Amino acid sequence: MKKFLLSLAVLFTAMNGFAEDKTVTIDFTSAAEINALGIATPANGAGTEITAAIVKDGVTITNDNATATTPTRMWATNSGVLDLRIYKNAVITVACPEGKFIKTMTWTTANAVALSSDTGTATGAAWTGEANTVVLSCTSNTRINVLTVTYGDHENPSPDDKTKKAEYDFTVEPTVWGLEIPASGQGTTVNGKTLTSAETAISFEDNGAGTTCRYFLATNGNYNIRTYAPSITTFSVEKGNVITAIEITSGNATNMTSEKNTWSAGTMAATCVWTPNEGETVDTVTLTAGVTLQLNKVVIKYDKDVTSAIKTVNASKANTQNLGTYNLMGQRISGAKNGIVIMNGKKYLVK
Repeated sequence: MKKFLLSLAVLFTAMNGFAEDKTVTIDFTSAAEINALGIATPANGAGTEITAAIVKDGVTITNDNATATTPTRMWATNSGVLDLRIYKNAVITVACPEGKFIKTMTWTTANAVALSSDTGTATGAAWTGEANTVVLSCTSNTRINVLTVTYGDHENPSPDDKTKKAEYDFTVEPTVWGLEIPASGQGTTVNGKTLTSAETAISFEDNGAGTTCRYFLATNGNYNIRTYAPSITTFSVEKGNVITAIEITSGNATNMTSEKNTWSAGTMAATCVWTPNEGETVDTVTLTAGVTLQLNKVVIKYDKDVTSAIKTVNASKANTQNLGTYNLMGQRISGAKNGIVIMNGKKYLVK
């Protein structure tokens, strides 16, 4: 009987075409690990240029120095600590076996990781999405100690999965919001401004900070928005929606934690991803800065607020004659509209 059940389980898995996801960890701090990958251990205070693909357990990493002034390389500090160093404008491509999809990548690092991606969402210390190949462009010098890649079969989203996202990229000149372009090494105020994308908004308030919230241009040519303690940044979605996650790419990611700042709801993880706490339904969340923060990119993920829909209908005769007319989101409307409506506690199709 046990053999039969085991065979049945194997057959079921094969029929569905799914296997467990595979997680691959590459430890660039280990001399034994990098030697096994075909990379020579550099001398202290020196580097070994990466000239060939790095391959481990189905994960392949290729490098393109592009216009970077320094090539991607393994580096050893004067004390012998190893890491992979990728320099501004270099590009690395991470791929998994044909027919499989990378789902997450995470990094540990000695500095703020500044990698943008051609697909999915790259935050300060993680990438999420679903792609066979992910191209990561380095926007500022980056060190990677340990890289973890998880890949597996494609996951078909549920037909009811209506999660949306809005992206804010402050690393380029955001003319869409009409912000004043600052001079190199300076910033222009965004205090009192509200920036919008899709059904979301981000607004900034100095809140007595000694330095105004500002759109900043660093001397290395990188743009971002900088806020200072105790300024307030508000993330919101239009009514009828709820925020499911806020993913932030930051020039100083270690400053984004909940321990250093005050969030009005939810929790900011070390991966620079905010999520609501269990049981919370949030359409607006504020971040009160406890330290200086740099916002390179922000992705707000949101969904319909199903808690606002009508849960029950009182069928009492005494109360069913004047209940009004509602749409399926539980919002009261005046008169019958085309589509499905709820009148006097019953659903009707109006054409």
